[in-house]
Amino acid sequence: MSVLEIGCGTGLFLEFIKKNGITNFTGIDADPLVLDYMPDKLKEKIIKSDINDYISSLENKIRFDRVVMIDVLEHFNPQEGVNLLKRIKPFLEKDGGIVVRVPNLASPWGGKWQYHDLTHKAAYTSGSLKQLGLMAGFDCQTFQHRRGNPRKQILENLLYSFLKLIITDPPDLWSSTMVGYFKKKSVE
Repeated sequence: MSVLEIGCGTGLFLEFIKKNGITNFTGIDADPLVLDYMPDKLKEKIIKSDINDYISSLENKIRFDRVVMIDVLEHFNPQEGVNLLKRIKPFLEKDGGIVVRVPNLASPWGGKWQYHDLTHKAAYTSGSLKQLGLMAGFDCQTFQHRRGNPRKQILENLLYSFLKLIITDPPDLWSSTMVGYFKKKSVE
């Protein structure tokens, strides 16, 4: 599997996939200081570049099975997000996809993640993330992103079940952040 992580930060995700046997990966980040906080063994796999400059430099033969953007897409306004997805599309393998994690504004808890960073330009719900995908020529599935103590997650599930009984219009996903998976639309 080949993986490109856009906005790799300190390389936490790349270290995770490396420990799980994926060795064909590249990380890009525009912040030149990320290398100062990254394990030495990852530095050779990192490119310091703006995403648009990097995509422009790619050769047509390069393809990725997955492109990953963790807490990145919300830093682009919706039109920029559509354009970014469209620019990535030619570099995906036939069955390739784009994985994103973004704050979930449909959740009562999502605002904490959306508004703690003044550089966020777009806010997403499950529906608007799917709409963004359609505008860029992708199908998009969304999933809860759960973190934390498994016991607390059980209690949260009970709370959500109760709230669904009393709230007229509950969110599709309750988690404060969500994962979106963009796959090229199949041609019919």
